[in-house]
Amino acid sequence: MHSSTLGIRFDIGKAGEGYYGFSCWRVFWQAIHPADVGSASLCDGDTTATLSGQENIFCIVIQDVHPDSIRAIKTILSGDEGFKRICANPMFTEGAACEAEPLSDAGMIDNAGNLSGRTGASRSALEASTKDGSLARRIAKTSTGTSAAKARRRTAESVTGFPRLWKTVTLGLYTTEDYLRELETPPFVLGGFGDMPKMIKVMPVSRQKLEVKLALVSLRELGFIWSDRPRRDDVIRAAQERDLDLCPAEVGPALRLACRGSVYIGGNYYELPIAMQNVIVQHGFWFNRSKTTYGVFKLTNHPSVNGSLSLNKSDRWEPNIAHEHDHPIIFRVVKQSVSFDQKW
Repeated sequence: MHSSTLGIRFDIGKAGEGYYGFSCWRVFWQAIHPADVGSASLCDGDTTATLSGQENIFCIVIQDVHPDSIRAIKTILSGDEGFKRICANPMFTEGAACEAEPLSDAGMIDNAGNLSGRTGASRSALEASTKDGSLARRIAKTSTGTSAAKARRRTAESVTGFPRLWKTVTLGLYTTEDYLRELETPPFVLGGFGDMPKMIKVMPVSRQKLEVKLALVSLRELGFIWSDRPRRDDVIRAAQERDLDLCPAEVGPALRLACRGSVYIGGNYYELPIAMQNVIVQHGFWFNRSKTTYGVFKLTNHPSVNGSLSLNKSDRWEPNIAHEHDHPIIFRVVKQSVSFDQKW
């Protein structure tokens, strides 16, 4: 099953020069019920040509959605009078043409039609339409016998070429001492309030060169809906069912050293947690017996420090607490399906 991307184009001049994003989303929700979109990612914003003064278009993009849903959405909008009053020409764009637009996250929709994540005008327009009764009526029929497991499978199947390769990192290039020396030398940054050197000292280091393929995967892509509130073991099991697994701890420092410059990690996220077993650090003090701390590595962007990227730590990796439904997590790819290599 393949997913697709649809861009819905609005003429800003017709939508109103004020808060036109809200106006466009209002028209969209008055024609399309969230549940009829299905599991999908939402983005919105002015097109590249608009920012350069060549056109005046606001675009709503629906990503990772089933082609049948796209055909239904296009059919409904093409016949909707409200949309036709403010739409641009052409009304729609698909595939790479809209994926390349510099748009912002506008939320996620699950199979039940729940909107979550980082939302702006999309949520405020949805709430306004719901409140005044102008929200579109749902047209898709749902079987009352559909189980949560089937819903999760549909969600996972909607992701194209899953899992997608993000980066490849080589382990075994450094010894423990090399990692400490390199990562404590500017411009590298070690966070973690002093625990990072301790974690690096006790983590296993490969004695031979080993390439590890990595993927950025969200809880939604693993088949979970927001109401599932999965535990760590549930997430690991779902990842393993999809040819993914936990990363060796060495991936953290090796990946940071592979990123020599300032790195934009994508979306609005400033940190990327690494799915791995906790590193256990023992602290021994003559006055306080021993203290045990647990940690996992994560990459963190620091906009306040010239955009530098640091290797940091989280006390524990608990996905139901630490991460939003659509927040990417770094997993190891056991069997690659599609290359989706992101340049640093």
